[in-house]
Amino acid sequence: MWSFVLKGHNIPHTMMAVNHLCRSKAFCRMSTASRKSPPLARDRQHQILNELESSGSVRVTELARQFLVTEETIRRDLDKLGANERLIRTHGGAISVRSDRRDLPIAVRRTTYPEEKRRIARHALAHLEPGDVIALDASSTVLEMAYQLPDIPLTVITHGLDVARLLMDRHEVEVVVTGGQIDASSASLLGPIA
Repeated sequence: MWSFVLKGHNIPHTMMAVNHLCRSKAFCRMSTASRKSPPLARDRQHQILNELESSGSVRVTELARQFLVTEETIRRDLDKLGANERLIRTHGGAISVRSDRRDLPIAVRRTTYPEEKRRIARHALAHLEPGDVIALDASSTVLEMAYQLPDIPLTVITHGLDVARLLMDRHEVEVVVTGGQIDASSASLLGPIA
């Protein structure tokens, strides 16, 4: 990589001089062995799919660093792979289509289809009335609903720890948490008494 500091010079003329010197190869020599080129799009996409196969999810920032390309390039790769149903796009990355979403941590599931989840939550909340008793599970879509839930007189029964945590500061909402064993990955309570 070459950089030039040109103070007080006419840039077009200076650049022409640099180009002339580089063409003569007497001035500009760069070892191609020491220069690492980013992989071609199809190779990069193949490697992204391999990474998804092994880890289940990828992040745009990490892939950009790994492949020495911009985050926009990675987003285009992920969008193309997503359009071909080779992966599922999430906010800031992607998850494998082979992953059983119930086995993915709630933090990963929350980043999948965020706009759709907000829309579903708004639609469901439009049907609530003060005094209702509702049951909310530990899904990422229901977690979005809990974020948007107004502080009105309601009873919420849940096995979702994140849902309960979100709602416990709402003064008008009574939260009933089921029993069971804690499942850290889904942030929920499981078992026969859940």
